[in-house]
Amino acid sequence: MTTEASRTTNNIVLGNGEIYIDLIDDDGNFEGERYLGDSIGATLSVTTERTTIQSGDGEVASDLVDVVRSVQRTLSFTLRDSSIANWRLFIVGEEAAGRAARSGDGSAVTDESHGAVKAGRAVTLGYPKGVGSPMGVGAVKSKLTAKDDATAISPGNIETAAADVDSNSMLLVDLALGRVTALQDIGELKVSYTPAGGVPATRQARATGDPAQITCALRYVEDAPSAGKGRNVYARKCNLVPGGEAALKSRDTEQQLAFTATIMDPGGTLAAVVIDGAEA
Repeated sequence: MTTEASRTTNNIVLGNGEIYIDLIDDDGNFEGERYLGDSIGATLSVTTERTTIQSGDGEVASDLVDVVRSVQRTLSFTLRDSSIANWRLFIVGEEAAGRAARSGDGSAVTDESHGAVKAGRAVTLGYPKGVGSPMGVGAVKSKLTAKDDATAISPGNIETAAADVDSNSMLLVDLALGRVTALQDIGELKVSYTPAGGVPATRQARATGDPAQITCALRYVEDAPSAGKGRNVYARKCNLVPGGEAALKSRDTEQQLAFTATIMDPGGTLAAVVIDGAEA
């Protein structure tokens, strides 16, 4: 080993950090940093484009000029935290209030019309004919009545999900989800019900027809690396896009949300990326 090598302490790092996002609005204002939750990986990539000019004379061309004409930096990461705020980023949508909390019973609904329903098809209460909140009203009380057009469906022909269904049954009701399945063709299904109490409030991520570019700052905070002295990374201005698939259903893989951020020039004398940490 040379003298220089023997005097050098290599900083071999097995990183273990946290990722924070700071959304930037259209006026350039920062929202404040939010921890994105558990992440399974993060990578900083740097690629360049070069212009190379070779000699025209001589038996074999040789490089005369080699110039880097562009540098692109990207920060990619994958999240495990399936929060509504993270889903909003993944679908490039907006976050909004969903169903309000109900500590007591909600207001009774009379003759909510779902139109014609074929046997074997289901409807969501609170979402008549595909209008209103797509997640519906949620849980409902057991005293539910229904009509086929103006003709009342007898209580004996309305079964709950826990009951045995016989050949005379016309409706199967899931009280916990607020869903009704037609067991026979119904010309116009009208349902009267009372929303149940004890329903928590929800939040929603909504994909709209006018997706907005997500501009943000990103911060990687090293947290007790498995080896070495870690580095903190800050990118002041990024364009964030989803970078893969989310496994809604899988026996092997949890829901993962992948993202890729293109690091932009923040302007002025500000640095696009800052990497900070103590020397070994």
